[in-house]
Amino acid sequence: MNCPRCQTDNPPDARYCLSCGAALALRCSNCQAELAPGARFCMYCGQAIRVQTPADDARLQRLAAAAPPSLAEKVRASARLRSEQRYVTVLFVDVVGSTSLAGRLGVERWSVLMNGFFDRIAPVIYRYEGTIAHMVGDALVAFFGAPVAHEDDPLRAVMAALDVLEAARPYADQLRQQYDVDFAIRTCLNHGLVVLGNVEQGLKYEFSAVGGVVNLAARLKFAAQPMTVLLSDSVHRFIAPFFDFLDLGFIEVKGHNEPVRVYQVAGKRAEPGSLRGVLAEHGVDQGRLIVLAGVAHTDYMRINAVCDAMLDTLRWSGGNTSLDALAAGLPIVTLPGRFMRGRQSLGMLRLMGMDELIARDADDYVRIAVRIATDSAWQRELSSRIRASAARVFDDRRPSAALAEFLLANG
Repeated sequence: MNCPRCQTDNPPDARYCLSCGAALALRCSNCQAELAPGARFCMYCGQAIRVQTPADDARLQRLAAAAPPSLAEKVRASARLRSEQRYVTVLFVDVVGSTSLAGRLGVERWSVLMNGFFDRIAPVIYRYEGTIAHMVGDALVAFFGAPVAHEDDPLRAVMAALDVLEAARPYADQLRQQYDVDFAIRTCLNHGLVVLGNVEQGLKYEFSAVGGVVNLAARLKFAAQPMTVLLSDSVHRFIAPFFDFLDLGFIEVKGHNEPVRVYQVAGKRAEPGSLRGVLAEHGVDQGRLIVLAGVAHTDYMRINAVCDAMLDTLRWSGGNTSLDALAAGLPIVTLPGRFMRGRQSLGMLRLMGMDELIARDADDYVRIAVRIATDSAWQRELSSRIRASAARVFDDRRPSAALAEFLLANG
């Protein structure tokens, strides 16, 4: 058996490479279970076996090496998370009709073209701090939530999927002109648990999927139209307020006992006007609004120190970001959503007696933000009250005591 890492020819019964020590056992690309010799399907999750080749491994290493230094540092720091379960949003990307295209263009040329495609979409994934978990042939699997986690990973994953499509369109036009072929992709998303394994120096990492989360994302491609984003209900529930969808109803998915409800993303939800524009209409200088897509914690704390307020994303609440803002004495303007993920700032503000910062609707949200920006005396009053009542959030021992009591009673 050839080692996938160093290509050493090992004895047939070898389990580890005699030259570099790499594991030689074949594993399922979905659940990472060890495969029996000659298996065509995984006996644990039903995934069809597509063996990762040395070319796939080299491609993954090359793309991982191109990750931004800030992301690479966060991935390496996550090595301590080994064997920990993490919720992730899985992004699966593959090429429509890749077998036919490869046969028409030839294996070598097709490999070059696929490298060109992956080189275009990897930076998109990294921009939203997703990581590339697995690559086989024309398919790529990216995780948002592990090893690097954010409060809005489902939202990041869908934004990345839409941007991947945008990156693919000019490349498809280029290939149509050069080779007279129709190049199209599908992007599918699912949400669930994985267990992280070793994080290697080259930013590659091992994982085991729980409940077929990767397998479902991959199988959604059979219901997806070319150049579309398709997602399961497990993702939709987190990001429903931010996009328009076509509800495709329930579909049967091989390997799953229950039908899966799926949605096609139609685009970002239309707003009456951008927040920056609406605030400008109310006399707020646009230069005073800073939109943060993702910054280092130290940079975020420095920004808090000079800002007047933190504006929660509509119906999507901050968690740690809200705690950091409150610790700096910043008023938080929040419009609560339906689900817990959209209501964390609401709970903090109510605990501190700051109900006037909780908006009833979008118009009220703008009204509160404008008043903070234009009424410096009120902003100082709010900040003073937040500092005075911070102990209600930061020094309340009751939640940890209740958790300890629960664990002791059920341990």
